[in-house]
Amino acid sequence: MKKRFTEKEKYVAVQLYLTGKYSYREVSEFVGVDRKSVRKWVGLYKSHGIHALSPRSSCTTYDATFKLKVLNYRTENGASYLETAIAFNLSSPYTIQRWEEKWHKGDLDVPVLKKEGRLNMSKKQKKVTENQLEAIQKELERLRMENAYLKKLNALVQSKEKSPNKTKHK
Repeated sequence: MKKRFTEKEKYVAVQLYLTGKYSYREVSEFVGVDRKSVRKWVGLYKSHGIHALSPRSSCTTYDATFKLKVLNYRTENGASYLETAIAFNLSSPYTIQRWEEKWHKGDLDVPVLKKEGRLNMSKKQKKVTENQLEAIQKELERLRMENAYLKKLNALVQSKEKSPNKTKHK
């Protein structure tokens, strides 16, 4: 079972790292937690202070506009899930990953806000009819045959250029 750390235990780990004497790996081994957790604690402490280290309820709900704000921040800044979680004082970077996956599937219940000058980059694909699919497959087969023919022709031309004429006419 996963151990829950108190605010004080997290604070001690953060202070160990901030002394500059220990790396994330060394602190994580000492405390008995993975490096990502130590990185997250340090980032939360630096951004939001000691209150960000206090244990949280696992059933926190966020409204749609907040989720959209988080996803926009991540996209616009090119931030990682961890960096975004720290910036918004979220308990887990995986929460943002789940929101993003739902957003791409169209399952996230957030309003669509269009910004000027930006294209709508919807992940929804157009349906292809069977006739279109057959035509695409025939074209692909034709291009593959053409490619194979050209490769053989190129190989033949190169082999003739490399080898001297072996057949001499008398």
